[in-house]
Amino acid sequence: MVNVLVVDDEPDVIELLTIILKREGYKVESALSGKEALKKLRETTVDLVLLDLMMPEMDGFEVCKEIYHNPSIRSTPVIVVTAKGDFDSIEKAYKYSSVRAYIAKPFDKTTLLKTIKDVLRKEKATVPKKRAIKKLKDEIFREIIERFPDGIVLLDSKNTVLTVNNSFEGMTGFSKAEVVGYENLPELLKPLDDEGNLLLASEVFKACYCNDPSSTSTFNMINKQGIKLKIDSTIFKIKSKITVIVLSIDTTAG
Repeated sequence: MVNVLVVDDEPDVIELLTIILKREGYKVESALSGKEALKKLRETTVDLVLLDLMMPEMDGFEVCKEIYHNPSIRSTPVIVVTAKGDFDSIEKAYKYSSVRAYIAKPFDKTTLLKTIKDVLRKEKATVPKKRAIKKLKDEIFREIIERFPDGIVLLDSKNTVLTVNNSFEGMTGFSKAEVVGYENLPELLKPLDDEGNLLLASEVFKACYCNDPSSTSTFNMINKQGIKLKIDSTIFKIKSKITVIVLSIDTTAG
């Protein structure tokens, strides 16, 4: 029987997850703090950890770090289950090799169970170690992109679109097939100021065109459905020379 350790400082969350998991045939243990979780991991055979990030004293990031630096429990897979869904937090959690997936609160039961089954299935797969780690990192990166609620665009070193996520498609109306390989994203989005004037690409996407490591801006956009949106843009570069553009709809506008 698969033994799942649920770690959360909210008893109601632990109770809910315990009910869901036990109905599916899982054995469930729980911990209300990071320290308690690490103690159980050292003393008990745990097949999977469902971990909250926001906890007092020792948060989920510290738990991930301790798991990662302890050879005896490093291989224990972790699924982060948290309401802290900003990109930086997700990226920070995923840098630890023990983290296999991310689920946002409030979670959907179907998504939760499918993610658990997928993670456990992949853990049983016998793949050469180096190839398995690279494949895992690629899958994790894709999962972050697709699950992120804001629009995400990845550009290569020449500012050609490598991929976009589902949120970008829903926001702009442009499909992935239309956008991937596009060499001039500003031309596609046509960023406007509040008076409806076309903005310069170097103003809106400064980090792309001026070699800045990061930049932010706000602009207006009319999507393919003819709907005018106020967009907050955050752009930053990562080590692999990929530029990440995060586009969020400014709900306070108007």
